[in-house]
Amino acid sequence: MTSQSCPTDRRHRSLRVRTCAQARTVLPYVASILRSLREHRLDLLRHRLSAQRLAGKPGRSRRDTPLAQEEAAREEGRADAEYQKTLAELKSLGIRCLDSVAGLAIFTVYQDGYLRKYVYDLFDLQPLRFPDEHEPGMGQARR
Repeated sequence: MTSQSCPTDRRHRSLRVRTCAQARTVLPYVASILRSLREHRLDLLRHRLSAQRLAGKPGRSRRDTPLAQEEAAREEGRADAEYQKTLAELKSLGIRCLDSVAGLAIFTVYQDGYLRKYVYDLFDLQPLRFPDEHEPGMGQARR
């Protein structure tokens, strides 16, 4: 029995690397995608909460409650499909979403001979930043 060093069914990911100037040229498009992603995510959460509230109502349900639950579930599914479609568009650009509601994404940028990961913040005045050790971590909330 021979062992393969690299299985043939293994998926290879290509890393999309940009220079800092190239990253800045795609920022308006990325901002548009992140706004859509945020909107779809908020719609998804709103419809999910609505369905949970309708299902959790105490007492006897009215005649229109099952219809409202079905509508909320259908809208949740539609919002989830739109969210996944928009997320795939962002991934096709080689950009990873950190937090869709907060509008955070990661770019890989080639600068000064190194690959660096820059954080894009949709709501920051200077949206593309290199996180260094003096700033709060990427997972911490902004102040």
